[in-house]
Amino acid sequence: MRDFSVETFLQQLEPLVNIDSGLGNPDGATQTGLMLAQPLVDRGWILERHTVSDKCGECMVLKNREAERYDVLM
Repeated sequence: MRDFSVETFLQQLEPLVNIDSGLGNPDGATQTGLMLAQPLVDRGWILERHTVSDKCGECMVLKNREAERYDVLM
């Protein structure tokens, strides 16, 4: 079991909560999504990025393998 450090957690969380990703800031929304996806991408997951509109952040598909269908979609 890994040790949990509140201080480390807060240090890791700080850059995420400091991104302005609110309404009207599509770049911030995309940056937030990329930051959340990065740990899985570092472990070999596949990230697909799609631009739906310039008024919202990118739509991102994150999957652990190529597949014709998905078991879970969030």
